[in-house]
Amino acid sequence: EGDIIKTVMLVAGGRFQVPMAKKIKQMGPRLICTSLYENSPAFAYAEQSYAVDVLDKEKNLQIARQHHIDAVVSDQSDISMETLAYIAEDLRLPTNGMKIAALCSDKLQMRAHCREHGFFVPDFCACATVEDALAFLKGRGKIVIKPQNSQASRGVYYIQNEEELRERFLQSQAFSHGDRLVIAEEYMDGGSSDGREFTVDGIFLNGKHHTLCISKKRHYEYNKSITCEMLFCMEDEVYDYPKLIAQNNRMMETTGAQMGMSHNEYKYHNGEFYLLEMSNRGGGNGISSTVVPVISGVDNHAIYIRQSLGEPVSALYPENAKKHRYVIIKFFDHRQFGGKERFVIQSIDGLEKIAAHPNILDVHINHAVGEEMCAAENGANRPGYYTAFADSLEELRAIDELVQRTISVR
Repeated sequence: EGDIIKTVMLVAGGRFQVPMAKKIKQMGPRLICTSLYENSPAFAYAEQSYAVDVLDKEKNLQIARQHHIDAVVSDQSDISMETLAYIAEDLRLPTNGMKIAALCSDKLQMRAHCREHGFFVPDFCACATVEDALAFLKGRGKIVIKPQNSQASRGVYYIQNEEELRERFLQSQAFSHGDRLVIAEEYMDGGSSDGREFTVDGIFLNGKHHTLCISKKRHYEYNKSITCEMLFCMEDEVYDYPKLIAQNNRMMETTGAQMGMSHNEYKYHNGEFYLLEMSNRGGGNGISSTVVPVISGVDNHAIYIRQSLGEPVSALYPENAKKHRYVIIKFFDHRQFGGKERFVIQSIDGLEKIAAHPNILDVHINHAVGEEMCAAENGANRPGYYTAFADSLEELRAIDELVQRTISVR
């Protein structure tokens, strides 16, 4: 008698969900995938796929019931997490539940939760109207506004005066789902510290949280809300990473989550790590699928899929796991390609050569020939990036110089 083949449903099927789709297939289950677009890349790996909005809970649930799924998963997508929990709760599948999904996708809830449990968060205010935000701006030189729930830095703006606030408020609100609230929060310049931002990725194992991967971020000069570089390493000469790791694990465990991945963002302000975002999903742009395993040696996708299938997972670190000290995700700047502020792409060269380099994990230009390249408006429309690993900063610098010399967009 052969083993019964399980069925796993993947909600969201973009480029960054492809590694999760591949891992599911590698592990043996049938794959059902739902995503907004007919040509979603993860559809290529699914037995059956459906072009459905990931925000449509009822339609996704209907598909899940139709296929008698054994697990429902997603990765690197904030907006699919509530749909995931909704399906799993209805079908009584392993899940952290709707309450935690809401906490980890609603910036107001996450800030209130951190305050309640004694963790540092920026001063903030929920704003239904531009007048609410103007009241918060009063007496402050600079604030940040952002949607209550969105992703990829969409709708995040730095505001210095009333004119900018009136211009940007509705743009920010347009990216907010549900109550359509905008969060106004204090702009933290770092105070007595340098204001550096960090991402911290981890995973839950039987209710205990393990931090696996930390990055130091840099931002574009022309837009400080959009990341242009992430340098991953688990030790640092300047910042107290053991303190950050302990704080991050403690904070995630206060949520009550038992399973799944995490991706959090912090700012270093007056000598403390202030939470900016928390989530119960893997970090985007390939962090959970590509970077975490290289830095930590942990196959977090396999662990998460097994958890979602209700299978026991006891060991986090596999024996003889190969790790590397550094990984960098570096985003291209439109101005590095010919120095123009805006241009139509005539040619893209050098990608194949860079992709063949043994230390390159991923390289991608986000635009095609004939499309326009210009300054990024949010994290989703940056010109492109490369991801590379190394065991020294010198090796990383040499790879960066090679990439800058080789890739040409004209």
